[in-house]
Amino acid sequence: MVFHEIFNMISLLSPYLIPLYLLMSSFFNQDIKGLFYLVLLTINVFVTAKISGFLKIGKTDNADSNLCKFGPFDTNSSISVNSSIIGFTLGYLVVPMFNNGTINYGILTMFLILMSINGFTQAANKCSSNIGIVLGSFIGIMIGYITVVALSSYEMTKHLMYFYEGADNSNKCKLIKQKYTCKRVMLSGPTISDF
Repeated sequence: MVFHEIFNMISLLSPYLIPLYLLMSSFFNQDIKGLFYLVLLTINVFVTAKISGFLKIGKTDNADSNLCKFGPFDTNSSISVNSSIIGFTLGYLVVPMFNNGTINYGILTMFLILMSINGFTQAANKCSSNIGIVLGSFIGIMIGYITVVALSSYEMTKHLMYFYEGADNSNKCKLIKQKYTCKRVMLSGPTISDF
């Protein structure tokens, strides 16, 4: 019972906490990556809602409960918007890592766990059907992937994405041949044996 409530909290708060964390890190780092991410995330939610209206997947019986309607966007969607938000963020953060060859396995694992907990919770509470959860995750990941591919082709927008710094080799330090010499230095002063 305790795990069920913890999973409910994680599923309910993920769409708030993930963007809030990225926005706060943007403020601390004094850049606009977080704001840029929020604009793209809003577009992702809009596209997910439009696709949901187009596909017309049946809603579950419990979809109108307060637990299921709690979220940043009440889109009345049959496709899981929470799954789409987590999937989009996963794609948006992880694809640049794979492009650079610098994969943060902690972030990848955390988002896969969040996606699993969210899917389990939404299915257990009958907030969304299994197909709605899978489609939400898939749509979010694909929109995140397409966004990263589109933005990485322009030099002006590369710096607005997370984890893309490693792609620019001009900012890396280069090791050049140098000769170092060592010499013995005698230190004078009290030692432990003097006490």
